[in-house]
Amino acid sequence: MSTKKATAPLNEPLEAAEDAKTFTLDRLSQAQAKMQDGVSAAMAYWQNSMAFGQSQLSALMQSSQIMATGLQEISKEIAASNKASIEDSVAFTKSLIAAKSPADAAKLQAGFVKATLEKGVAHNRELSQATVELAKQAARPINDQIAKASAVFKKK
Repeated sequence: MSTKKATAPLNEPLEAAEDAKTFTLDRLSQAQAKMQDGVSAAMAYWQNSMAFGQSQLSALMQSSQIMATGLQEISKEIAASNKASIEDSVAFTKSLIAAKSPADAAKLQAGFVKATLEKGVAHNRELSQATVELAKQAARPINDQIAKASAVFKKK
């Protein structure tokens, strides 16, 4: 009988220690699972942020490429127009020198001025339209990216 009394008080602290150990291990396991979930969520956020940044950079590069190509084409058009204008001016000067009278020279000059103004207005209209179209094309990749970003933020 005396052995039962002596072992009973010793079992209680051992059982309490075992219960505390089990409780602590369970809590540590739960904390570790939450930490892993947090790390996984942070990694997913980081990966999404990197992908988003890459898509923004890609859109900017596409836009820049479109703009550079378009400006190059517009510059070629301006150079061709300037060359044609110089050729027209040379031809006009030759015809002006060959004029037989001041009245003929005045008619030639009036016709040249009218034709030059009409060509200039038409060319400026074409350049304006080309510039506006280029701006629209260059903005398209960026606008598409903004629309994608807006859709992502609306979901959150």
